Amino acid sequence: MTPDRFFVRDRWEFHGGLEYVIFARRTPIALRAGLFVNPERRIHYQPPARGRDFQADAFDFAYDGLPDETNVGVSASVGTVLRRRLQVDVALSDSKFIRQVATSLVLFL
Repeated sequence: MTPDRFFVRDRWEFHGGLEYVIFARRTPIALRAGLFVNPERRIHYQPPARGRDFQADAFDFAYDGLPDETNVGVSASVGTVLRRRLQVDVALSDSKFIRQVATSLVLFL
């Protein structure tokens, strides 16, 4: 078994979105929505050309036994800057394989 038997397939990844800013009095509120296409990046195994053996079959099953699935999902977020000192953002991502919430706080000095 040599490292050249393991590989990751070339794939395209896409992330895109839109942002719309509204003002509540003088406070900006940014509303964002997006779409992402996140391809699988699993390590694959190429068995040797010579006769198959137990090790080759085991690696083939472990690395290539699952179907390749591209992950397509949506994201949304809202953010604001309070008193020109504190930026607050909350984001959500949802797809078949990913469901996450992220927050960030930035203090401007």
